[in-house]
Amino acid sequence: MDAAEAQTVILRLLKADPGLQIGYLITDAARALCNLIGTRLGMQVPSERWEVFSQAFWELIAVG
Repeated sequence: MDAAEAQTVILRLLKADPGLQIGYLITDAARALCNLIGTRLGMQVPSERWEVFSQAFWELIAVG
């Protein structure tokens, strides 16, 4: 999964759960984030790719 795909997943998560705790994305909570993605979106992502989601999250913040 690349950063663009991760950004799409993050935006889908935010749409599905507007009250999402950003801690899933700014702390190394890979297992929790992957469980959340699986539960909310029905997708499976490898937990070792948490850093891709973190980077994608901060890039989304940077562009507003």
